[in-house]
Amino acid sequence: MARPEVHAGDWRLASCRPAWEGNPTDDQFIVSSWELEERRLLAVANYGPNQGQCFAVPAFSNLPGRRWRLVDLLSDAQYQRDGAALAEQGLYLDMPPWGHHVFALEPMGR
Repeated sequence: MARPEVHAGDWRLASCRPAWEGNPTDDQFIVSSWELEERRLLAVANYGPNQGQCFAVPAFSNLPGRRWRLVDLLSDAQYQRDGAALAEQGLYLDMPPWGHHVFALEPMGR
């Protein structure tokens, strides 16, 4: 990706939690984040052979206190999320086998 946050930003491996008790498919996910000043990317992949669900908790600074637009750079998908919920609960993911997204997070205001 020819984006500055990938080349010059801080990379972190995000943690994933089970979507519900007894659902072990969170182990199938790899979630990476890049941050450079106000630019943020979140790459998510279900690398398992089954449908999977999890809560991915991105390690971005300053998420609470704002709403965020998550724009998938690989499709037309866009979502709006509260920053405090992203930081505390995480982003709910329900993805097909080998599914993937690359989200750019854009601040929407307070």
